[in-house]
Amino acid sequence: MLSFRVLIIDDDADDRELLREVLQRDGIEPILALESANEVITYLQNIERDEDLPHLIVTDLNMQGMTGLELLQSLKTIDRYRHIAVVIYSTSSYSKDVQRCLLAGAKEYITKPSNYAGLRNVSATLAQNHLPSFYSTFAGR
Repeated sequence: MLSFRVLIIDDDADDRELLREVLQRDGIEPILALESANEVITYLQNIERDEDLPHLIVTDLNMQGMTGLELLQSLKTIDRYRHIAVVIYSTSSYSKDVQRCLLAGAKEYITKPSNYAGLRNVSATLAQNHLPSFYSTFAGR
């Protein structure tokens, strides 16, 4: 089974694809982009070896079904997944959303940018702050 080092979860196909493309341009691979938090749980349960678990999960906050916050809370209750860095990536900049996510264990809360330059900055931030050092040499090229 190919293990993905970065999982992107967003129910908006355009947002999911844009972030995936920018990360790939910056040399961050492999990436799996999923539409729902429920898909993440199923994917993780099918990974046999702990060393094949992803380094980073980037999830939208407001999604149909399980929200990004609920996914985060669920992952933090399971010993096997607790170490995976989870970043909330949302259009909401509401301070209570940010606070709830950080208190629940999110490594970072990033408001979705409105332009391509902002998206490149997000890519560089993710690589530098949440991925092994190998990736940060490629981010922002």
